[in-house]
Amino acid sequence: MNEIKELEQKIYGTISRIELALSDNSVKSESINHKRSMSNNKFKDVEKENSLLKEKLLLLKKEHEKDLDSLNKIIRELNSILGEGNV
Repeated sequence: MNEIKELEQKIYGTISRIELALSDNSVKSESINHKRSMSNNKFKDVEKENSLLKEKLLLLKKEHEKDLDSLNKIIRELNSILGEGNV
């Protein structure tokens, strides 16, 4: 009878340790999921910023091309007015 009670106590002790371990794992899992969520949010923010920067770069490139086209047009006009040798 004592052996049964000892086994019962060991079983309950083991169950308590298992419950504690599962609880710890659950807390760790929640913490990891929270960190992943924060990382995903930061990643999305960086992707959004990257997209905005790409758009700005394209706009600057178009403006630069327009400026170069204007400069080329002025050089052609100078060439036609002054002649090729004077420019």
